[in-house]
Amino acid sequence: MEIDLGRLRIDGAIPQMWLDGEAVGLPPLEFLLLRYFAERRGAVLSRDELLSNVWSDRPAARSNTLSVHIARLRKRLGDDEQNPRWIKVVRGIGYQFLVPE
Repeated sequence: MEIDLGRLRIDGAIPQMWLDGEAVGLPPLEFLLLRYFAERRGAVLSRDELLSNVWSDRPAARSNTLSVHIARLRKRLGDDEQNPRWIKVVRGIGYQFLVPE
């Protein structure tokens, strides 16, 4: 099912999102990561939870795999690396996905 968060819509079947009405294709893992975040909007998710749920059926991910995918996803969302609004780090716990106005 499609996820509609106002400014951001995420396709339910193919790796694609629409940000402010513009279609953006996504690599499969970024799509899965974004959907996982969007389904849990506002919740703080640990690195371990994200790795075990998004990468569950893939070979063990290296320690920086999640960081790289989040950085790429932030870029696609137009997020500022120094002051991210979409995917925030909650120091010592994990990440939180929010939808800025």
